[in-house]
Amino acid sequence: MTIVTGSQIRDVESRVFDTKEGYRADISMSLAGKALADTVMGKCDRSSLIAVVCGYGNNGGDGFAAAYFLYAEGFNVSVLFEDDCNSKLSPESHYFYSLCAHAQIISAIDTPLTEYAIIVDCLLGVGLSGTPRDNVLKIIKRINACKAYVISADIPSGLPADGPVIHDSIVRASKTVAMQFPKVNTMIYPGKKYTGELQTVSVGLPLTYFDNGVPRITTIDEYSIISSFSADNELSIHKYNKGHLLVIGGFNGMEGAAILAADSALAAGAGLVTIATHKESRNIIAGIIPEVMTIELPESFDEVISFLSDTIKNKKIDAVLIGPGLGRSTYSSNVFNAVIRLISERCLRSLLIDGDALYHLAACKWKAPDECAVIITPHSGEGASILNTPSAEVNTDLYNSAIRLSEMTHATTVLKGSSTVVCSNNEIRIWTGGIPSLATAGSGDVLSGIIASLMIKKGMSSTNAASLGVFIHGMCALHGKPVIKATDIITSIPDIISRYLKA
Repeated sequence: MTIVTGSQIRDVESRVFDTKEGYRADISMSLAGKALADTVMGKCDRSSLIAVVCGYGNNGGDGFAAAYFLYAEGFNVSVLFEDDCNSKLSPESHYFYSLCAHAQIISAIDTPLTEYAIIVDCLLGVGLSGTPRDNVLKIIKRINACKAYVISADIPSGLPADGPVIHDSIVRASKTVAMQFPKVNTMIYPGKKYTGELQTVSVGLPLTYFDNGVPRITTIDEYSIISSFSADNELSIHKYNKGHLLVIGGFNGMEGAAILAADSALAAGAGLVTIATHKESRNIIAGIIPEVMTIELPESFDEVISFLSDTIKNKKIDAVLIGPGLGRSTYSSNVFNAVIRLISERCLRSLLIDGDALYHLAACKWKAPDECAVIITPHSGEGASILNTPSAEVNTDLYNSAIRLSEMTHATTVLKGSSTVVCSNNEIRIWTGGIPSLATAGSGDVLSGIIASLMIKKGMSSTNAASLGVFIHGMCALHGKPVIKATDIITSIPDIISRYLKA
């Protein structure tokens, strides 16, 4: 599913409402109004009281059109509107307003809402920036205080189409009817919690008008990623064809993180997995997963560089995952610096940076070489550290934060949160999220293992590996075994992959 930003939709609207483009904006408004009316008619009968609350922007015009179509079908509908604002209406909005006025269904904006079964929210559209005006805030509070079923036109009033969600003065919709394409903040938390059920309808906007959106934004769903799967079913295939992943981490008391990452990588299809760790940690890790090899890292920085270089060459390492249980010690920093030096020198081509390695990335401000496949997987706190900004700023604006992280690091970014945003140079993909069971210790290590295993699949781009990994991880919680701990996710990985390979 394609998603659009506020600037994209405003650009399209400016063209649609420019008669020189040869397109009639009232067609779009008619279709939007009819879609809203059909949604209302599906939720109530003709005896139900319906209020359509309109502002004087084009969102309000959609509301006037919806109200007229409901009136024409014999429904008990009232339009709540600040009537002395009708001079501010566009010609298209005024046309539908005049139909409602002629039908005598317009009431004062301050009419009590308690008796209405359905409220259609058409106060504000995608043009909002900042906090709504005081008079609009009062109406939003009144709508939220009602027990009615609330249907928002295009976007809940008070919610910006994209960018930070910095206030709570937003209509809490039961359902949002998105016109043509959903808007970014209706798909990502915290905006998603105001959106309710999301329905997308066509309103006749020429799709070519949206082609100038850079980067392209889509959702991560089964329809968009099934084509990314390919079965390793050649009779001649062997473990080296399926790739060798080196996991660096599991230091001093954090051995479990590396074990989870390695185990999930094997479950997701890696041919070989080796864990490189401290001598003491190796003694703990070795044999826990029979299929995983272990090696001991040397102590000195110079020895680490040469050791890893030789390991990558001699063991035919296809990708490195660094971070799960790496720690934040000076030694950990030296190991991280050795790895990024090797990829900068092109001794290594594929790298995933997760967990504690993101702490060291934030400290050194390293940028990935353009020709190498590098993925970073921060949660909002780690992302904030890299960006040198408060976590709250990242949490309120995952979309733009992911873009900034990708631009700053030159890496494909997987910004994890209640929703997850995957961002590369020319594309953004969104996992809409909202799966509380994934908020468990080690869940992030499992995700990094899945993505890293996909990075070593032949022909798999970093963007596809990241998106597919996020999808598999999420689907393990939705359709796998109940997630109580991270290992529950791992046990579901083969079944989820098998299910979508068949699809």
